[in-house]
Amino acid sequence: MIYFLAEFFLWWAIPLTWILFETTNHYRRSGKRGATILFSLIMISLVTLIVLYFVFNGFENLRPAMQRFERDYLE
Repeated sequence: MIYFLAEFFLWWAIPLTWILFETTNHYRRSGKRGATILFSLIMISLVTLIVLYFVFNGFENLRPAMQRFERDYLE
């Protein structure tokens, strides 16, 4: 499952970011400050991960990094 989540990260992270943005906006308009802060922090962390994915060339480095992680984890 971790391979699926990592391999298709952009395909689920970008739409999820948009959904979190809309949810944050809904709670902001409703006046629920706690939920607004919670969802905005989750959204900001996900946007940060998306930017880091592009900065560290996730398209080409993902598969070797996951294989290296699995090899180190099993030893």
